[in-house]
This record gives sequence, C-alpha cells and structure tokens, in this order.
Amino acid sequence: MTTQAALIDSYLHDETRLLHDWYQQVQLHQHPDLEPIATFPTLEELQAMAKVWWQHLYSKNKQFFEDAFCKQPLLTGESACVWWQRIRKESKLYQDLIVAIVDELLLSPLLETRHLAVTVTLIVSSHFLDRICEGLNCDG
Repeated sequence: MTTQAALIDSYLHDETRLLHDWYQQVQLHQHPDLEPIATFPTLEELQAMAKVWWQHLYSKNKQFFEDAFCKQPLLTGESACVWWQRIRKESKLYQDLIVAIVDELLLSPLLETRHLAVTVTLIVSSHFLDRICEGLNCDG
C-alpha cells in the first residue's frame, strides 16, 4: 500500500483525524502566519465547518463541477456522475475512488494540491460527491 493510500485508509477509519487534518490545512492555507495550537474545534463544529466550506466551494464553482462531472465522458463513455450513481454501492469503492481522484488530480484546479488527499477524502466520505451528482443535471 502506498503512503497516500495508507493515509486515505486512516482518514476513512478516523473521521476526527480527517477533519483535524483538513481544518489545519485549510486554516494554514488561508492564514499562513498562524501558529498551530493543540486545541481543535469539536467534531460537530468541524463537521459544520466542512459543510459550509463545501457549500461555498460548490456554489462558487458549479459550472466547473457540471463540466467535469457531467460533460466529460470517462473511458466507459459515461459521465462521472452517471458512473458514480451506478457503482457507488460497492463497499471497497470509496478508497479506490479517492486514490484515483487524488492520483488524477481531477479537482486540482479548485484545491490546493498539498492537502488534496484529505480534501478529496472528505468530499467522498462525507457524501459530498453524492450531493454534487444530485445537484447537477447530468443526463443518464
């Protein structure tokens, strides 16, 4: 297992670590002069912050998401959302999907690559990917 896959696996098994790492990366990116401290918001506060962050990212970049997830066909000939809706119930898929997205840097135009693994893990494991596809009008 690669280091990246091991990190993603640990995020999938520990939501607190996932949200702590995401929070640190987002805060340090937005405020590079901050000194990290040992106190984190509660898990519920982190979940709420992630939801607000996602809604802002999605609403600001809806056209990008529609183009990337609805209009660009995958190798199967389907859009990413049609493919995801078809196969999302397969159990081992989340980790494989996250690794694939991180490896391909599908969302890199919107996300900082230095914390792409944690961000994409959050997007997939928190079902934001489901919400992307539900919110877009992809034919399929």
